[in-house]
Amino acid sequence: MPKSRQALDLRRDDRDVTEIMIRPDQHEAVQPAFGIRSTDLDLIEELERRLALEFGEVIESTRPLELGPAELSGPFAEGRAPWVYKQWIATGETYPPEHLVAVKLHTLRVEALYTDAAGQPRVRIEPVYLDRRRVVKTRAEDAPHRLALGQGVYGEIMLTHPESGGFDPPPWSPPEDRRREVLDFFDRVYHHIPRPGP
Repeated sequence: MPKSRQALDLRRDDRDVTEIMIRPDQHEAVQPAFGIRSTDLDLIEELERRLALEFGEVIESTRPLELGPAELSGPFAEGRAPWVYKQWIATGETYPPEHLVAVKLHTLRVEALYTDAAGQPRVRIEPVYLDRRRVVKTRAEDAPHRLALGQGVYGEIMLTHPESGGFDPPPWSPPEDRRREVLDFFDRVYHHIPRPGP
């Protein structure tokens, strides 16, 4: 089977999440992380446990960070609750970068399991990956600074890592991605990125 067709098959929606995880020694792999956003701290904890079961044990995390009005967007900006929290976690399993679309589609299905009586989402899960030069996040909407990855998923550079060390936010980064606690988290996760093989 051609390599491109094999990669396409791995992104099918009906694939179990375990089928897209690989060992670092099989292919060049990237380090996954997830941002979990909700008004419910218990739900954030539940999602942390779920993602750990699906993507490997949590190896780094932030505390749940309170997001202010200037940092909110979408349904969480409509004043439905006084507090919104976001927690970042990094998990131990790795995958090749082209599987980011499959991971995003999986997390969208998980989000659909957690809605309120009006059908509004109670949680948002933001999968990203780290390599030695950048953090790449996923979006469901297009924008001039995003690239189409396929199946309605867009990639965006969240942070860059210059050779001098330490992650830097690009000009389009929202305030929540510029927080010192978030940058420190990704600096710690950076040391877990798989080393390329010989």
